[in-house]
Amino acid sequence: MAAADLVAEELQVIGKKKFLSEDEIKKITDAVVRAEQGTRGEIVPMIVARSSTIGHLPIYIALMLFSIILVMLIDWPPLWLSDYLNRWHGLPLVGLFAICWLCGFILSYVPSIQRWLIPNSDEESQVWSRARSEWAFNHLQKTKERTGILLFVSVMERKAVILADEGISKHCPEETWQDVIDALTTHLKKGEWALGFETSVHRCGEILKAHLPAVESNKNELSDRVIIKN
Repeated sequence: MAAADLVAEELQVIGKKKFLSEDEIKKITDAVVRAEQGTRGEIVPMIVARSSTIGHLPIYIALMLFSIILVMLIDWPPLWLSDYLNRWHGLPLVGLFAICWLCGFILSYVPSIQRWLIPNSDEESQVWSRARSEWAFNHLQKTKERTGILLFVSVMERKAVILADEGISKHCPEETWQDVIDALTTHLKKGEWALGFETSVHRCGEILKAHLPAVESNKNELSDRVIIKN
């Protein structure tokens, strides 16, 4: 298993905007088909929009905005808490907080703000957690000889992860995949997403052929098409 940060330009949003063109998806798929020829390994490329949870961010941002506004206006008499309690029962403060919460809800969906507010250690652990969850959800452990490998990129966190099943990991130590990660991230930093996956898939194929050459009964057990999810 290996991982790396991606310091790249903002990606196309997965969902409303198309992330990869059909031609690029086909190029990655063809690269997987070529890489798996001559090996028992199964390579699965995957891209997800985000791995980290953001449900706590709206209230977190709202509290930050609310506190900043109160500090900035603390010397303005109409904002004195005593006046609110005596005359308006605190209703203006409630309205101010409601506006801050609405702003927090909107801002919580901005990727750059998500990265700013979520600690890097949390991002890394949640990317690994999402990768492992997708591994199980997509049944990548179901290959006959446990020879699946996942090339996983999480867009918001700008991180890449490689997971290799036990049939591969017993032949290839973790540091084996650093070269693949480097090849992937080098192109991702330039925004060359299709080329990055093609290059890393090709490198995976070379490693797998060296340790897990194909046998006569070799068959394709996992889909070759890149998986794209929110």
